[in-house]
Amino acid sequence: MLYPHDSHPTRHHSAVRVAAPRTTQAEKERNTLLEVAIMSDLASIWQSRAREAYEHAGPALVAGLQAELSARIQALTGRKVDPKAIYAEPGSRKATATMDGVTFRLNKNELVLVRPCSYCGTGEFESIAIEDLRTLGYALHEWHPNHKDCEESDPAEYLYNYDF
Repeated sequence: MLYPHDSHPTRHHSAVRVAAPRTTQAEKERNTLLEVAIMSDLASIWQSRAREAYEHAGPALVAGLQAELSARIQALTGRKVDPKAIYAEPGSRKATATMDGVTFRLNKNELVLVRPCSYCGTGEFESIAIEDLRTLGYALHEWHPNHKDCEESDPAEYLYNYDF
């Protein structure tokens, strides 16, 4: 028995194959450079946007740091420090104010006192966090920071070792 599809010899219709154009080494290098340039442009776009956002936030961040340090000093001491008299560094999130010879610093939301070495008078040391009047009292009266190589010595020691 013959079926209509059996009466014709089987023909396979294949699509005409067209060879893909060969890419030369120079074209590959040009395409790579183009991809790098596009990626670089995309990277610079988001980085530029982030930089602009940071720069626009700077004045508001400075004002916020100044206001917070002023409020925390007033809450502890009862004395107000003009926020405009407070130096603020938005990049490091620090604000510093001096009142009655005492330097207060807000360092990433932590209030501390700042003092030089009690032996040589140089450097900057930050106290423990000032959370209340008790820790403020400790930092004012008991805390005397020193450099690693600076030691407090007994003044009487000089009298005994000194030739008159």
